[in-house]
Amino acid sequence: MIPLNFEPVIHVFDELDSTNSKLKDLAKTGVPEGTLVVAKKQTKGRGRLGRSWHSPVGGLYISVLLYPLVPKRITDLPFLVGIAVTQTLQQALPKYLEVSLKWPNDVLVNQKKIAGILSEAFDHNEFYGAVVGVGINVNLEPAELAPFEKNLFSATSVQAITGETGTSLEDILTIFKVKLFNLYRVYQEKGFAPIQALWERNCKMIGKKIEIRNVEPKGETVVGNFWGLSERGGIVLEIPGKDKMEILSGELACCWF
Repeated sequence: MIPLNFEPVIHVFDELDSTNSKLKDLAKTGVPEGTLVVAKKQTKGRGRLGRSWHSPVGGLYISVLLYPLVPKRITDLPFLVGIAVTQTLQQALPKYLEVSLKWPNDVLVNQKKIAGILSEAFDHNEFYGAVVGVGINVNLEPAELAPFEKNLFSATSVQAITGETGTSLEDILTIFKVKLFNLYRVYQEKGFAPIQALWERNCKMIGKKIEIRNVEPKGETVVGNFWGLSERGGIVLEIPGKDKMEILSGELACCWF
């Protein structure tokens, strides 16, 4: 159990290929749960579905090692970490900005993507855990983000939104680790239900019409109203004239806010 006022071991690097890869290597040496790896730059940052994550100097790149009490519920962790990132930015950014969650693993500010999360399960000596990586666009200039303007949800950064340069990455990390371990302690004590409720409260897409592409098993596109999260972390979609359906894998491509 993560105790109150938990202070994690933090390994800081100027440059890594991937914070997730480094932390998985450290996990094999027996570092404790809650260990964080932080890099100022990644050369091979990864996102969901095998995509690369643009990781220049100016962003905050973090990975955390977690061993949930129920290993088969490792898929809960990206939702938990997403809430921690959202709460961090809500505290750090001006209150007039809307920070929200996008299923399954992104954080938006004013409907633009500012952070992404990648969870990777692993086992070592019969211990089953996960390394959860976070990339937050902080001091990235608009020119750095221009190549991603045509993405389904275009990229933004703290600097691009506020016009302020030199936001302290250390301050954001300090807020994040407190939010993260407070949420993780709640999760250890009460399971996914309170995490699900917090996630839904911080998702501005609930009740809106959305489009999901590449829905398994047929890779189809589905449009309906976003009812909420399922107990397994999937989207519950209400389709006119049909029963509600649960989608566990796909890409949220559009929301009619």
